[in-house]
Amino acid sequence: MSTQSQSYQRARAIVLFLAIAIIGYIAAFSFPFDRFALSLSPEPTLRSYLVKVRQQEADLVQIELAAAKLAQQAGQTDQAIDLYRKALAIAPTAQIYTQLITILVAADSIPQATMVLGEALSRFPADANLLQLQADLQSNQ
Repeated sequence: MSTQSQSYQRARAIVLFLAIAIIGYIAAFSFPFDRFALSLSPEPTLRSYLVKVRQQEADLVQIELAAAKLAQQAGQTDQAIDLYRKALAIAPTAQIYTQLITILVAADSIPQATMVLGEALSRFPADANLLQLQADLQSNQ
């Protein structure tokens, strides 16, 4: 082979080598960074999902309670009672039970108030507000 042909072959081999090296470099360094970047975002886990659900439930309870108070102020007692019951279904607390029982008593629904109070005391037997409501209901009967 002539010297010129050997030089051409050598140059061609070098260009081919460099092209493969550049492609390999791009492949080696672009994909791991993408994977690394993706791994920085937290994977959804059951725990993170439950935290989000609990936060959404808490937000929904606050919305139901706010709507119940507005309905109560507007004189829509039946709607307020329904909204308090919805809030209880989402997250039963002694405070929500107390609010529901109070509005039931105000609406002269003493049998329903007594039933709800029994349920509340079975869940929160030591709650001072519920015990006070129990004493009040017993003294009025």
